[in-house]
Amino acid sequence: RYRHAVQLRAALLALRQAAEYPVSRRADVRLARVRAELIAGVPDSAASVAALLLAANPDDPAALIEAGRTALMQHDIRGADAWYRGIALADSMTARYYRADLVLVLPDSMLRRFDATTGEARAGVLRRFFEVHDPGSMGTAGERLAEHYQRLDRARANFVIHGDVYCADVALPFLPTGHEVDERGLVWVLHGPPANRTYLNLTGGPKNESWQYRRPDGSEFLFHFVKIVDRIGYR
Repeated sequence: RYRHAVQLRAALLALRQAAEYPVSRRADVRLARVRAELIAGVPDSAASVAALLLAANPDDPAALIEAGRTALMQHDIRGADAWYRGIALADSMTARYYRADLVLVLPDSMLRRFDATTGEARAGVLRRFFEVHDPGSMGTAGERLAEHYQRLDRARANFVIHGDVYCADVALPFLPTGHEVDERGLVWVLHGPPANRTYLNLTGGPKNESWQYRRPDGSEFLFHFVKIVDRIGYR
């Protein structure tokens, strides 16, 4: 979750070595490896393990979301079918993973409907959201869902807010929140990569970045970010 390089490398090494043993066929081990491979930036490896996970557990919502989003991150829009089926079958914990992936892009009204519904009704809420064509975007609903996951993956890789975690010999459970990126990550998820990025290097001044987006009508968006407190990142 916190993308500490040493911890992630150790986890990946353990999970890859476990692939030689029968324990690797356990659903929880495969699920952990898929998530670790994704965080490490190896989506093709994650996708191959997710396919095995889904084949052995075709009605498991956790397997469905991982198979769906690993495919979508590689712009395979066929992953949308598994993704939507997963949300229709989702238990409370799997629904939290879906919510964490969507909290930066869904408006408050949609989030309330997401929280208030379950099953096919909840899947319908998300289908309608991604089927609405944004005049500034291109492509089908499946392509927009894939684009969302690619942007989200880049934001989580580059704009995560790092926090110190102290757990002694007790492993803390992962509770997805959706707020692990700073406001650069939010803008990236909503608008994609900027046309231009720069910063102003002033002695004694805070870290800063400026992003420019060009719009089809010839106008532009300008975002100026500043970092004063590490624990909240750039704002």
